[in-house]
Amino acid sequence: MADSSFSYGWAGLQALSGIASGMAKEGAYKIQAQQAGLDAKWAELQRRRELQDALAMQAVIAGAGGRAAGEGSVQTVFQEDKRRASEDVEMIKAGGKARQATLRGAGKVAKASGITSGLLSATETLYKTSQVK
Repeated sequence: MADSSFSYGWAGLQALSGIASGMAKEGAYKIQAQQAGLDAKWAELQRRRELQDALAMQAVIAGAGGRAAGEGSVQTVFQEDKRRASEDVEMIKAGGKARQATLRGAGKVAKASGITSGLLSATETLYKTSQVK
């Protein structure tokens, strides 16, 4: 009787351990997903800052050459830089969202795997206990 009580306790511990492990792994992936979102936001802000610097430099160059910044070929360069920067920002956002989704999915898989592993170990322990009788 004491041996089977121990086996049941051990099986319960294995199941709980698997559940805890799976939940911890999922939590770690959630944190990584949040960090990926923050990294994408930082990259987006950096790209916008670079655009502002480029536009300011173009305005200075145009002004030094005696041209108005919003006219002619200077305006075309401005518009092209803005368009490219906008595309870059959208790619950064999309990449960040994709990375977050991947990490969240991996967290769910890790959680399910940990729980399944714990339950299988518990089931194996209980099966072996029933075979000893």
